[in-house]
Amino acid sequence: MEFSAWKEIVYFESNGWRKTMFRKLKPVQLLVVFAVLLLLFAITQWMQNRKGEKTFRTEIAPLDTAKVTEILLQEGKKEVRIFRTDNLWKVSAGHAEWKADPNAVRNLMEEISLMKAEQVAATSDALWKELGVDDSAGIHVTIKGKRKILAGIVVGRFSYRPPLSPYDRQGTAVTYVRRSDEKNVYAVNGFLRFSMAPDPGSFRNKNLLSGQSASWMRLRFTYPGDSSFVLEKKDKGWYIDQIPADSAKTEEYLGNMEHVIGYEFADSAQRAQFPAFALLVEQNGGNPVEIKAFPSDSVHRFVLSSSQNPESWFSGKNGLTERIFKGKSYFSGKEKGMKKKD
Repeated sequence: MEFSAWKEIVYFESNGWRKTMFRKLKPVQLLVVFAVLLLLFAITQWMQNRKGEKTFRTEIAPLDTAKVTEILLQEGKKEVRIFRTDNLWKVSAGHAEWKADPNAVRNLMEEISLMKAEQVAATSDALWKELGVDDSAGIHVTIKGKRKILAGIVVGRFSYRPPLSPYDRQGTAVTYVRRSDEKNVYAVNGFLRFSMAPDPGSFRNKNLLSGQSASWMRLRFTYPGDSSFVLEKKDKGWYIDQIPADSAKTEEYLGNMEHVIGYEFADSAQRAQFPAFALLVEQNGGNPVEIKAFPSDSVHRFVLSSSQNPESWFSGKNGLTERIFKGKSYFSGKEKGMKKKD
């Protein structure tokens, strides 16, 4: 073979070798070769960058929760607004407004931020209605910052995915979710419709009493007739009318009272004008807290209010009234608690 028309130069360096192009190629041919090599290099780099990655979005609505100032939950005509004001979270529905439970709000934001897509369920709006993520059936969740919308999702219906392995007895619950600015619908593990439903009660502050019993100095129980009494701390012990209270019963009661929550809101329940029972907790270095029990209907028996959470009324059923209001004989160890009202 004749090689006189071509001259190839090959040279080596300390870190490897490089081969020069043939010297007698025409400029157009050189340009074509260069373009092909450049294209091959770009494709190789792209494939390397994509290696090991999913071909769809995994994080649906990542958030910096510190920047969130408002969350809107909408389903049909129902709307709940959760918003931050003066470093406190509040929740509103219609014209009503209450203190929010900061833990419930934090859990909601974390659930949204950590939401992971397991697979793509649809890539167009043709299946939106079937998957429950259309405008009428979906729960619209809008997360706002001070000046802009941080994220928006639509939560659709959930379904049950049977186990893939015969050794796995439990299947998986998945919820269909889409971003407000996308047509794609993603399958996400969990019952998200329950935790993101526009129910204000799920996010309201349920506290009747929250504090440290070590700072409590006096508990004033007000009952009908002459049943009222004062439980008072003296010399590291508790007394009623100068008589030492049963230490075990008293410590058990105080421990149970450090965090009292209502199980059911009863804002619209019928109630008497005046309370039947009252408890005033006086503490060292803090405002006193007063809990009152108002007679109500046969469903709630009593409706309870607290000065620590004055915006809310709670049902006294499920043993809540009996837990709070104890008789004098209870602290002497002779009685288990206040008798239930027939």
